[in-house]
Amino acid sequence: QAIAFFEEFLNENPYSLDGWFNLRIACNTMGLYEKAVEAYDYCIAIEPAFASAYFNKANSQANMDLYKEAITTYLETFDHEEPEALTLYYIGECYEKLEDYHQAIAYYEQAIQSEGQLTDAYIGLGMAHDQLGNFRLASKFISHAISADPQNPEYHYFMGDLLRKNGQLDQA
Repeated sequence: QAIAFFEEFLNENPYSLDGWFNLRIACNTMGLYEKAVEAYDYCIAIEPAFASAYFNKANSQANMDLYKEAITTYLETFDHEEPEALTLYYIGECYEKLEDYHQAIAYYEQAIQSEGQLTDAYIGLGMAHDQLGNFRLASKFISHAISADPQNPEYHYFMGDLLRKNGQLDQA
């Protein structure tokens, strides 16, 4: 219903930045990522310096497994705002999905430098180092995330899986 409402609203108000942005939210919620990207493009056409439109467009692209495009779009946000830890983390995640673990590590490290307690970035570092065969570093970063957020069961699962893969079944 929200999509229909905003589409009708935009027929009467085609230059409404808020209308396009809210249409995008509704499209993302419904998993209509291509339509969301189109709505973000309208936001950007109306207000080229609207950093949130670039960030959210990149999220939609990543949801469609368009990781290279998402990286480019995430980087465009930095033309309009200072780099934020979450954006740097998402760029790292895209590189990880592309199996470019060295680039992923570089962006995860930047995210941590920007905001030291972004525990998902520590998990990303651990996962990337695991893929590169660096068990000690992987273990160190996943342990750090667990220390920072001990109630997160996913972090414990990652550690257990890492230990299992490295033959430490009792600890796993």
